[in-house]
Amino acid sequence: GSVFTYSSRAGLMLRFADRLDVLPVAGGRRGVGPFFSPDGRWLGFQVGASLIKVPLAGGAPVSICDSCPGFGFTWGSDDSVRYHTAPPDRGSARVLMAISAQGGRPHEFARPDSASGEAFRSPILLPGRRTVLFSIYKGPASILGAMDLRTHTITRFDQPGFAPQWVDGGFVVLGNPDGTLIALPFDPDKMQPAGSPVTIPRAVSPPEV
Repeated sequence: GSVFTYSSRAGLMLRFADRLDVLPVAGGRRGVGPFFSPDGRWLGFQVGASLIKVPLAGGAPVSICDSCPGFGFTWGSDDSVRYHTAPPDRGSARVLMAISAQGGRPHEFARPDSASGEAFRSPILLPGRRTVLFSIYKGPASILGAMDLRTHTITRFDQPGFAPQWVDGGFVVLGNPDGTLIALPFDPDKMQPAGSPVTIPRAVSPPEV
């Protein structure tokens, strides 16, 4: 991409590929967990439990949600922000939430069975707006899961990894506990892997809880 963001002691910062200087993110002095809109025009982030977005072209921060505590925020092509959080009634579990990037009330869209001991984390919407991929944790181990947004059916794949990310060209990239990355060919229309995974050597760490 042409721009990236990072956290510093001064808050969230922006760096554009065609500029030498670094710019502070408006309203991002205490911001954490930055994420970009699909069109690359907005940057979203958290300030405490609040969810904020700011235009990269310049302008004032805009509130998305006053109370959206969670982790693993992503902005989908359907203009919804998805994330995982700990429900008040089950502090050790993690459920998947969504809210319109235009604002409104967040809603839960996936919750593991209370007897399963599972936790759902790090949701992403795939191209086609039909499938959400996410991590399914059971203890320290995690596998790839998928949810059909039309039927709400959840599929568990025999593929270890955490924090899935979509890469144009038909791949899902997952973190691995040993610090490597996994590139998994994936068909978003059939909602299933389309080939064997490839390991990419790189030091990565599991995401926050």
